[in-house]
Amino acid sequence: MTTKRNDKHSQVQPPKIFYVILLLFPFILLGLTEASLRAAGYGYSYPLFIEAQGISGYLQPNPNLIKRYFHKPQLAPDVSPDTVLFKQQKPQDSFRIVIQGGSTAAGFPYGRFGSLTGMLQQRFKRLYPDKNIEIISTAMASVNSYTLRDTVREIIKIQPDLVLIYAGHNEYLGVMGVGSVYASNGGHLANLLFLALKEVRVFQLIQQLYYAMFDPQAEEFENQGAGQSQSLMAKVAKEKNIAMSSPLYQAGISQFEDNLRSILSDYQNANIKVLISSLAANEVGQAPFASEKNADVSALQKVFKSGQFKQSIILGKTAINLYPNSADAHYLLAKSFLNVGQISQAKEHFIRASDLDLLRFRAPSEFNQIIRQLSHQYQASWVDAQTFIREHTQSGLIGNQVMFEHLHPNKQGYFLLAEAFIKSIVQQQLLGSPLLVTHQQAWQDIPLTQVDQLYAQFKIANLTADYPFTSTPQKVVPIKNQNFESAMTLKRINGEPWLAIQQKMLSHYQSKNKTAEAAKVAGILFDALVHNAQIADVARRLYVDIQDMSLAYYYAKQAVNLMPENIPYKLNFAQILYNLKRDDEAIAELKAVLKLQPGHPKATFYLEQLNANK
Repeated sequence: MTTKRNDKHSQVQPPKIFYVILLLFPFILLGLTEASLRAAGYGYSYPLFIEAQGISGYLQPNPNLIKRYFHKPQLAPDVSPDTVLFKQQKPQDSFRIVIQGGSTAAGFPYGRFGSLTGMLQQRFKRLYPDKNIEIISTAMASVNSYTLRDTVREIIKIQPDLVLIYAGHNEYLGVMGVGSVYASNGGHLANLLFLALKEVRVFQLIQQLYYAMFDPQAEEFENQGAGQSQSLMAKVAKEKNIAMSSPLYQAGISQFEDNLRSILSDYQNANIKVLISSLAANEVGQAPFASEKNADVSALQKVFKSGQFKQSIILGKTAINLYPNSADAHYLLAKSFLNVGQISQAKEHFIRASDLDLLRFRAPSEFNQIIRQLSHQYQASWVDAQTFIREHTQSGLIGNQVMFEHLHPNKQGYFLLAEAFIKSIVQQQLLGSPLLVTHQQAWQDIPLTQVDQLYAQFKIANLTADYPFTSTPQKVVPIKNQNFESAMTLKRINGEPWLAIQQKMLSHYQSKNKTAEAAKVAGILFDALVHNAQIADVARRLYVDIQDMSLAYYYAKQAVNLMPENIPYKLNFAQILYNLKRDDEAIAELKAVLKLQPGHPKATFYLEQLNANK
């Protein structure tokens, strides 16, 4: 006789591996889905650096980088980093510098050769001619601290020795900024989650499905953007009024501080030196874009326009007591103080006017305090470009003398911005001891042609002919075809490639015996095509012709470094070394030629002459 037992302890228990599999199953399923999507070629990836097309062994910033922040590439603004070539394998003797930032760091409206990249590169040729210095810019318009944070790890992988940061003006209205049409719906944490997941194909699929089914506004925005001629500034501002101390204002402050903290912490942990600058903007020449609407400053405006500045100061003080948050009242009061020579009072109210400007195209002054505080906390070097630029203006304030409009520097402004970084690099001896170069020589060396400057004026005219500089778009007066430079500018405006225009300029200036202009163009061409020894040698020859042996030496050395077995290049280099009274180095080059080709007649003759003179 058997008895049926109903003991719960006697029931068969599933093995523990069953629960492990049960827990892991969703992750396994996600992993298989991810692998399948990648195998099928679904999705996109936009790395920061890509292989340079047709140039073996070189990388460049990805021109499609901005698309990594959009679920549809066509929604992205038409911006990209400049094409800067650098070696995939970092040379042992290289000092590699990476620049991060927005449109000012990228050199708008000039582009690369008016930017920090171009200005610093040109200065280093004379200051440190024997150093192998690479400068790589990842800066581009429309981005803010989220993009900088997102690209830090990729920058660390290329082993920079120094990172330069100039960023903050795009924090509110740049991509993912709290007041931008390119903002996310979930705030700072949602943005960070997006940055973490954006390369995952499953996430990309879910994102596509979500926008297709639940967010028709994205499609509407895409359709609105097609075919419009608005400037980028006219397109990006979603929240046109962001008052100080408002939730959106505080959100911008918080995201900037948190992102910058992460950026500087990552570089500190990687033992990479950082120079980070204060932000400069047009204090005097740019009135607030938007001010408190209920503030009546018409009487103040009328008295100011009449030139009664002492009276307008009295009215201005009354106005800011009545309307303490009126950007217009502070700006008019500041202009009144400036006109009677009270600079410190003017400065105070110009800063306040900019801070109270409801349309956040300029960074608030609080950002500079955050930058300075975090630079000290994370052992980065604080570069006070704002103060440096102020010190080099007539009034001690930043205005149209150094700025085109609200925040983009003109030629002098970019020169001063670069000089602020140069000053810090030299003082800290990050590249050793420099050669002596006068301020006048540095100014003459600026790598901008007349065509670059005409093109920049055209871009600024287009920018300021639209919102927020004017309520209705204005027609831009076209450039007249008056001479060779204006003709080349028109070609550039009409889309002719930059490289083709530079080559035409080089040929033209040589044919007209304008050797100094030709030398500058050849040097700029080599900076763009750092793998091309022939262009370096052309620049060498032209600088020899104008008796500028310092730059002739630089380009001759680059040609030899690129083609160390080219005998004509080595002989040219030896000749320049002799002219610079560096006889021992000239002898070494001549011996190297004889090693490559024993009995070479010129090398033998020059070597005998040098030995005879010793």
